[in-house]
Amino acid sequence: MSNNEEAKQAAEQVQENAEEEAEAPNTRQTGGLLSAIGDPIGRGLQGGLGSTLGRVTKGVTEPVVGLTKPVTDSVKPLFPHTEKPRDKTGGNEQNSGNPLGL
Repeated sequence: MSNNEEAKQAAEQVQENAEEEAEAPNTRQTGGLLSAIGDPIGRGLQGGLGSTLGRVTKGVTEPVVGLTKPVTDSVKPLFPHTEKPRDKTGGNEQNSGNPLGL
């Protein structure tokens, strides 16, 4: 058998495995409290429903983001961001009077 034929067979095997996985994505049960509800929903979202849901969500939120961005950009210069120095938390000596070193 030549290398070319071996490569073809390997490619066919990979494609068959991918088709089998696509038919039954994530069939493993997690066994958690909500697994009876969550596992079927998760399998559905891994399929075509997930990408459809993402497109719908983006279509709904995109106009809202588009409306608020100009307002946010125009108000930003009015409130300059300054970094306030933080109080040192911890790092003090641990002793009987200060067991956590705070």
